[in-house]
Amino acid sequence: MDLSVKDKPPFYIIDKVRNSPATRGLEFVIVSRDASKENLEKAVRAGVSHFIGIPFEKDVLLEKIRIAFGAIPAHQVQNYFSLENESKVKVVSYGRISYISKEGIHFECRLRLAPDDELYITSPLSQELGLQGIKLKVTGTSQDVYYNYPSAVDAAWVDEKQKKLIGSWVTSHRELNSPKKTKILFIHPELNSQREFLNQTNQTHYSVRFANHIDEALESFNYMKPACVVIHSKEWTQTSSVLQSKIQDSLVKLNAQWIFVQDEDSEPPDQSHFKLLPGFSPPQISATVMAVEKLCPILPADPDKLYFSKTLEDSRLKIYFFGKTLELGETGCRLALEFEPVPPCNLQLDMKSLSKQNLRNPYVRAWPPVMKLSGDLAAKEKLRFGVMTHFLGIDDHHGQALRLFIREAEMKERIAAVAAIAPKMGDEPAPADESSQDTPPKNEN
Repeated sequence: MDLSVKDKPPFYIIDKVRNSPATRGLEFVIVSRDASKENLEKAVRAGVSHFIGIPFEKDVLLEKIRIAFGAIPAHQVQNYFSLENESKVKVVSYGRISYISKEGIHFECRLRLAPDDELYITSPLSQELGLQGIKLKVTGTSQDVYYNYPSAVDAAWVDEKQKKLIGSWVTSHRELNSPKKTKILFIHPELNSQREFLNQTNQTHYSVRFANHIDEALESFNYMKPACVVIHSKEWTQTSSVLQSKIQDSLVKLNAQWIFVQDEDSEPPDQSHFKLLPGFSPPQISATVMAVEKLCPILPADPDKLYFSKTLEDSRLKIYFFGKTLELGETGCRLALEFEPVPPCNLQLDMKSLSKQNLRNPYVRAWPPVMKLSGDLAAKEKLRFGVMTHFLGIDDHHGQALRLFIREAEMKERIAAVAAIAPKMGDEPAPADESSQDTPPKNEN
């Protein structure tokens, strides 16, 4: 994708693709003349697999596409070497704030956190309050959440001064509050009907997602957890009884409402087979929207919680933790990390060893699998997880500097290895055994 596309903001497109269970894992390679820090960070937060500057060689683009598919050639992982010094790194992972309260925060991220884990975050909130970072303690987690993040986290403020400051901010900024959105799943094969339903729905209070068919919708249930499902009668009648039963079981389990959209000439369904009685709507989109609002009234805003916008800009979150660079190569590095990432995910590293190469804070993309570490790394340094990564957005200048750095470091390691086994200059030879007949006489001169 070229960032110069003007019809739709590129990151808006990526955001929409990430919100569909069918396409949430789609890889993006960004191509742009604008490699500014702001654009690069937006791309990293959006979860792209690579960022390429213009002009570029076609072989470079093809290589990045192969990396995005996971088909990394063997020669790209052979030029790795151990880092003995300055290998500790600070790691930044990205997430999205759902809401904050006087007691804590609810956010989504690509880390598998556990209760009692402690971490530091920054966000537009911390910047406005003049805080360098906010300390959190995880109180609960869940998996398979809505949006493009696999983990949802509840955490409490730890520092009492920060807690009071944030509580005062929440109280004085209640006008910023937006209500929690009600999730609607609209099942219809026609794109125009989907678009019309979205345009007529109050998107301040309802979050709408679409499925073309019922079998696709079933996959969305656990991922989305909708409060209301809209199904067209033709879709329902063409669906097998087994799948119909699974849909109804899911609706009952989620305690969700559902609406049957009927054409004027369609026969009403046999209600004796319904485990949960649906609402009924005429075929007009406006009538369906009214039926949704009747079954799922608009939720009032919670005065004690500030829900943030779903956009990347307003709800962005950075999570800070620790790691160690175990191996470094021309295309990426192997990391030991304090918390388990859910790859593929993008991270930012603070690597002092690469400061001379203007790569002190490179972005990397971590790929599966995640390895559980043992020994001193896990026991003493609390670095329990290992992962392979590749660098995002390294241009030719950075690439040459990195290769030179690797060659010099390799040479230093080899020199050190040879020095450990070679005799030092000026050392006296070991004294000979006097009983030996072959010992030459000592030269007094």
